[in-house]
Amino acid sequence: AYLLFLAVLELPGVRANPVVQTVNIVYFVIMAALIVLGLVALIAGFKDKVAGVFTQYFKNENRHEMIDALKHVDRPKVTSGQRAYFWLTKEQANALLHAPDTSTKKGIRDQAILACILGAGLRRREVAELKWSQIQFRNSHNYFVDIRGKGDKLRSFPIPPFVHRALTRWADVEGTTSDVFCTFWRGHKRRQSMTAQTVWRVVEYYCTEIGITKKVDDETVLPRPHDLRRTFARHYYEGGGDIKELQQILGHASVQTTERYIGALERPDVAQPAQYLPYSL
Repeated sequence: AYLLFLAVLELPGVRANPVVQTVNIVYFVIMAALIVLGLVALIAGFKDKVAGVFTQYFKNENRHEMIDALKHVDRPKVTSGQRAYFWLTKEQANALLHAPDTSTKKGIRDQAILACILGAGLRRREVAELKWSQIQFRNSHNYFVDIRGKGDKLRSFPIPPFVHRALTRWADVEGTTSDVFCTFWRGHKRRQSMTAQTVWRVVEYYCTEIGITKKVDDETVLPRPHDLRRTFARHYYEGGGDIKELQQILGHASVQTTERYIGALERPDVAQPAQYLPYSL
């Protein structure tokens, strides 16, 4: 119909008619809207088709953990508009640290990843981008050095002993090339850089394995890497750590953000000079 209308426009005197010009504009807007809607529907259908292809492939390969990862691409949201904070208990955190099978290279890597979040409060992107050159021995302590956080702010802070032990075990089997962590495929190491999404999948996989979940608005949700970061903050503070030092470790611009991370809690007036965290490896 629109092509026929365009043909009529070519007749003498028709194009100059104001009514015809208005109709032409309306037609153009309608056609543009239909094209946009068609593209959106095409992209949505393509996304579903690709997800279905990958799901079938992983099913044939018995890769159920990858099927679960595909299911969690669109994560449940809290109806209030903000996801409820999820703090692990000390028992859950310890269980999560020991969940990987450290008789395998992948298990040793995964334990080191979990230790970096639960034991040092690193963001998943910071874990993925971690370099061996950022792990240094200074002033009789091991340090994370020049960790680049939000706003490109750099921070350095001591590495808890159990986190350093986990990283050392990984270094013994992987070596100390530029990137600390690499990817695995079917149990075999691939020299590819880690991504933040891979770190997320590692956390979700082991939380699923040992059953760490929480009910939110009648939905069962798994902890995110940032929930492990909040768990680190709370357990550090509960163990006697100074909140200003905690702010520096987490890379927060304000102490109020750090206070939200630890939540509303009371702690005994304790002061332990070195070890604030209740974990061990």
